[in-house]
Amino acid sequence: MGVVILTGGNLTNIVTIPITLGGNNRIAGSNGLALTISRINGSVSGSFLDPSTSAQRTVKGVVLRDQNFGGGEFLGPDQSGSITIGNAP
Repeated sequence: MGVVILTGGNLTNIVTIPITLGGNNRIAGSNGLALTISRINGSVSGSFLDPSTSAQRTVKGVVLRDQNFGGGEFLGPDQSGSITIGNAP
């Protein structure tokens, strides 16, 4: 099991979402989190629902397989935000 941490991007709080890696390199979690990892280059794309506004936010990033870590960004109404993908503490 892993975790996604979302910060910035006009989110009212830091959002921590437990995740599972399913078939076809898909990550799923609460808050409508749905990410897909490319087997070819490790790029990540997908979306989540902002818990305060229910607006869908698009995520782009990359996973570093050898380090069990991923990161990326998303845009809020007037701020950028970051996403971190990793092992659960």
